Amino acid sequence: MKWMVAVDLDESCEGALGWARWLRTSDADAQLVVAHAVDIVTNLAPPRAQTVMRHVREFVQTRLPEVEMRVLEERPPEAALARALSIHAADALVIGRRAPRDGGSIVRLGAVARRLLRRLPGPVLVCPPDMVGAEVAAGPVLVCVDGEGEDASALAFGRALADATGLPLQAITVSPPAFASGVTYLPTAAHTVGIDERHEASVRAWLAEQPGEPVELLVASGRVIPSILRASDEVGASMLVCGSRLLSATERIFNTSVGTALAATARIPVAVVPPTA
Repeated sequence: MKWMVAVDLDESCEGALGWARWLRTSDADAQLVVAHAVDIVTNLAPPRAQTVMRHVREFVQTRLPEVEMRVLEERPPEAALARALSIHAADALVIGRRAPRDGGSIVRLGAVARRLLRRLPGPVLVCPPDMVGAEVAAGPVLVCVDGEGEDASALAFGRALADATGLPLQAITVSPPAFASGVTYLPTAAHTVGIDERHEASVRAWLAEQPGEPVELLVASGRVIPSILRASDEVGASMLVCGSRLLSATERIFNTSVGTALAATARIPVAVVPPTA
């Protein structure tokens, strides 16, 4: 697989570079391109632009030596990265986030990360800034599924990543809450069991239809984000992968983006995959 790693001159990209270092040791065939987007034409005079590019190269070489570098002269940054991802035929984009693994930051993702996750020019892997390569777990690549159409791309990406790195692959699904079905006359416990059983059967049937080797399924119930995060800790997952519904701005007012929420809060890298990836 070919990966593009987006960097900036601050600590937010340290986790992305650390993950790239780990990838080099885990996948001998991995190709890496490091990209930095700078608004040279609008904000920088030519001498200053050259200084910025030199600093970027020095910053990266001390952390990820002997890697191909690209300085992108386009605004906004997410548009430059999207175009570069296509030009260089990279399979995925690796970015950092603002918030460390144990919180401590009001801004969790940063503006460019949020816009990239809304746009999703390809799979986007978000890494906590305080994660180093040696800390990547040896546990499974954990793919979030609901048996919906957008999950197929997420499962295929997770399978490719697991195959490339030699990690196991697992899937997780979270049963919808009891009140979602609108049936209120049954006892809550009995109703919840029925929902869980139907949901699990539906997802297992969907998984059986997907290409590739069978995938072990973990089943959780409760609030989606906490349930996934708790399960990922319990199984020692190395990464989370989830699909995206590509919600519009209006839809995001009424619906939570699971991928964005996980990317902002998880202690491990989170890949958000568009349905056409």
